[in-house]
Amino acid sequence: MEAHIDEIPKKKRVFLCDGATWIWNRVEDSYQDSVQIVDYFHAKEHLSDVVSPILTKQEKSGWLKGQEAHLFQDDVQAVIKELNRLKKIQPKQEDLLEREINYFTKHEHRMQYGSFRKKGYLIGSGPIESAHRKVIQQRLKLSGQRWTMAGLQAMVTLRVAYLSGEWPLLIDLIKKAS
Repeated sequence: MEAHIDEIPKKKRVFLCDGATWIWNRVEDSYQDSVQIVDYFHAKEHLSDVVSPILTKQEKSGWLKGQEAHLFQDDVQAVIKELNRLKKIQPKQEDLLEREINYFTKHEHRMQYGSFRKKGYLIGSGPIESAHRKVIQQRLKLSGQRWTMAGLQAMVTLRVAYLSGEWPLLIDLIKKAS
């Protein structure tokens, strides 16, 4: 992947990932000047998991909406304050809450969802994962197939052209090149 990433101009590099430490260590080591975004739905899942043993289903829904509002206002500190508040009133959940406080503190700069959306960045990896399944896996993981890097790249290019409606343009280019 690094060869492909290196072809992207530095100003346009965006990494949208979950909170796995090894991923962010690699991004930090190799692409410090990139835009880095923690997948919004992973962040939301962290919040949901942390309050599940603390709040009722109805309380949880309202609480999550409040935290989502903070995240979309780039106010991760408000989320962290709320987790600290819960830690004080729920001592049995202290370890769990402390882990989540550390998670949100560590990734605060990657959770500026309001700003990211204003700049036109995706904040969730769902569309990318779906495109990967539809464009790449559906065609390239058929039984018995083996691919060289060159063959794989050629097939991906053809799949993208076909599925994006650019097939006629590709055919015209091929005809002109012949």
